[in-house]
Amino acid sequence: MPATTFAPHIARLVRLLTTSRDLSEPWDHFHEHLASHPEFGQLGIEANNPIIESVLKATLHRSRLPPSGVSVHVPEHGLWHGFVHEPGLFVVFFYAEAERTGLLGVMRSPSDPQTVMVRFTAREHMEGSFVAPRGAVA
Repeated sequence: MPATTFAPHIARLVRLLTTSRDLSEPWDHFHEHLASHPEFGQLGIEANNPIIESVLKATLHRSRLPPSGVSVHVPEHGLWHGFVHEPGLFVVFFYAEAERTGLLGVMRSPSDPQTVMVRFTAREHMEGSFVAPRGAVA
């Protein structure tokens, strides 16, 4: 499946991410239309994003992230996505660069039906990036 096939799904994800009151809408869209396709997982390059790292550290109350995880940047779509895991903790995230908005889901395992979701927005700050949660549902 070519990368262009995912463009409409990514555009819809970004709209849902920035407008939905129900955080399960962008979450479900990401998993049903993007993450469930192995070809989507092959788009982009592994990279670090200081905004995402800051959000993960703040959300997980950690000074450093667990070594197990992946952060992927898909520059042609301005999208970041990935996961972090350690025993008893699994986090999935995606972030739209242009909108400076992302969503992360925290669960005990990938199969755990209880997911805490947090939408976040990054704002530029004199000293660098400041990240503030916009909302959460349990």
